[in-house]
Amino acid sequence: MKTSMIALAAALSMGTAALAQDAGTPDAGQVAGAEAMADWQEIDDSVMVTQLNATADDVDDMDVYDAEGTKIGEVEKVLGTSAETPGALVVDFDDDSVYGDGDRVVPLEYLSMTDDRLTLSAEADVAGFEGWDD
Repeated sequence: MKTSMIALAAALSMGTAALAQDAGTPDAGQVAGAEAMADWQEIDDSVMVTQLNATADDVDDMDVYDAEGTKIGEVEKVLGTSAETPGALVVDFDDDSVYGDGDRVVPLEYLSMTDDRLTLSAEADVAGFEGWDD
């Protein structure tokens, strides 16, 4: 019985080590610590971004605010996995924001629209989002 338990423990630890080793290697199309990268396309201006209750044209160039109400950037583009399926916004973060200067692909799930104000969720890990370079 004792020998069986030792063999079982050894087998389990070898499987766990293999899983841990595989977990540290990003798959193609992914970046460690970042949102999964997608093949983004710019959304047509007339497409409705239902999560924000606005068209892509309305959302383009909107100011983006943090949860405290401070302006932190501006929308550069509306992106999706197809020209008719919005999934993210390219936000140009201001130089003086805590998020650093530069364009990031922000998934729509981290944004909300209240009284015509576009707000980034406090839970958003902006540093982990995909960068965008025109």
